[in-house]
Amino acid sequence: MIYIGLRGMQFERNVRKIVEDFARLNKEFENFEEQFRKLGGHLGHAKGSFDRADRQLDIFSDRLALIGESREAKAERPTS
Repeated sequence: MIYIGLRGMQFERNVRKIVEDFARLNKEFENFEEQFRKLGGHLGHAKGSFDRADRQLDIFSDRLALIGESREAKAERPTS
């Protein structure tokens, strides 16, 4: 009987340790998930900023090209 009682106590301690380990791992996972979501948000913001800057670069490049074409056209015109 004593052996069965001791085995029961050992089993209870093992179960308690497993539950505690699971709770700790679950908390670590929640922290990782929060960091992962935050990083995703930052990457989304960075992509949005990149896309806006890329559009501005295209506009700027087009404007410079127009200015260059205008100057070339003026230079090619004969002067009277």
